[in-house]
Amino acid sequence: MFSTFAFFTKAYVGSPARHQKTSSTGPIRSVNLDLDGKLLQHLYTNQIDPYARAPHIYLGRPTRYRPRHRVVTEEEARRIGTPTRWNYVDGCTDILLVSTRGGTDFRRTFLEVFIRPGFDLENWTSRANYAARGIVQTGERELSIYVKYHAGYPTIHLRRDTVRLDGFIPVYSS
Repeated sequence: MFSTFAFFTKAYVGSPARHQKTSSTGPIRSVNLDLDGKLLQHLYTNQIDPYARAPHIYLGRPTRYRPRHRVVTEEEARRIGTPTRWNYVDGCTDILLVSTRGGTDFRRTFLEVFIRPGFDLENWTSRANYAARGIVQTGERELSIYVKYHAGYPTIHLRRDTVRLDGFIPVYSS
């Protein structure tokens, strides 16, 4: 299984490997995230796992940190009790989708956000939205992804989000 390191221009996704670099959690190997000329972004906690319905495909749900992307006003931040430590209010996070066909080159084919912060203001601050490990089939026609919301608040919680079976591509109309 994969553990994760922050990446900016390339993904540094660690996985157990022999005779490789080491970190505090053990040996790691690096893989690339092909940005294909797209803007560099702050991506963390990739949460990469093989997809059970097609184990040759690995899916990751990195958290994208958007510094200086402020959504919550000062007044709203005080009202909901936003932590002042680490400047939570001056950025926000959401969850993306990356994939590979079992290799070491990951792609971000779809640029839309995979899991949006939602309606709660507590999710529109930095460090608020992180996917937990795994994509689990929880019904005949659904998959579940668990996401940590309200990080830094007394209301922090893990919530189960669902997608249709093999339904990883967002579809929107205007």
